[in-house]
Amino acid sequence: MDQEYFTITRRARRLSTDGVRESLILLSGEFDLAARDELRDTLLAVVDSDRPGRLIVDLADVTFIDSEAIGALIDGYLAARDAGTVLRLANAGRMIRRVLQIMELQEILDPEPRETTHRPK
Repeated sequence: MDQEYFTITRRARRLSTDGVRESLILLSGEFDLAARDELRDTLLAVVDSDRPGRLIVDLADVTFIDSEAIGALIDGYLAARDAGTVLRLANAGRMIRRVLQIMELQEILDPEPRETTHRPK
């Protein structure tokens, strides 16, 4: 799923070190209004089809995110919660972390940096 300025990569399910079935989505680039629908659709599809215990959205390579894309993340979080899946945003940069904290969304932030072994080289 590539656009000129953002990429959404859906990785295969895996079993985490704590025994939870986990799905991983890697985001890269700038996420704004143009990325909103694809981001939301991807999150909802993973929740619906994979039914993971945990869904990790890796933000390490996100350079920009606006309120529309944050809205898509919230939609994904709500769908995951309703399905019994824990959604966590991993590796958020300082500015993205601050925006999410201001919006009182810190509960979906992973507190520690996460090693994503599935990240493409």
